[in-house]
Amino acid sequence: MANGIFGIGKMKNNKFVPEKEEILGGSSGVILTLDKDSNRMLAEGIISQKEQFVLLATINLQYSAARDIQIASEPIKTSFIHIFEEKEIRLIQKENIGKEDTEEFLALLSNINTCTSRKELKSLIEKNRSLIEKFSPLMHERTSKLNNLDFEEIKEKCQLILIPDN
Repeated sequence: MANGIFGIGKMKNNKFVPEKEEILGGSSGVILTLDKDSNRMLAEGIISQKEQFVLLATINLQYSAARDIQIASEPIKTSFIHIFEEKEIRLIQKENIGKEDTEEFLALLSNINTCTSRKELKSLIEKNRSLIEKFSPLMHERTSKLNNLDFEEIKEKCQLILIPDN
């Protein structure tokens, strides 16, 4: 089982045809696995069908449950990368999200990538917690517990790709 990104639409004459023409680049969704955690997160609103991400998994081939009894040994290491499209963010229209919130969120995404210290990054995320929750409940959930993490671990939790509008 794997999570990924796919386009919503149908194949006609060996060509992909999206369902809605007016949404450019935003007609993608998360393929949910059959595990109970993904279904619970969807029901609680943590994952929405419009959130995009890349989940990278690396299998440790030297791991053996019988002989590796150290606490730090991990059979599978994962890396989670959020994907945001500038055009899609600008198209979001909800009653609690204004145009200035959209610009603040885009600026926040740029600032997250440019932070160079733990204290700066942690305070930036904590100060903008409500803004993150409005635009990405999944990122809000992943960045909720940052107290005992060092800079690299915090940076890994909020890894992102921002696809520019042009």
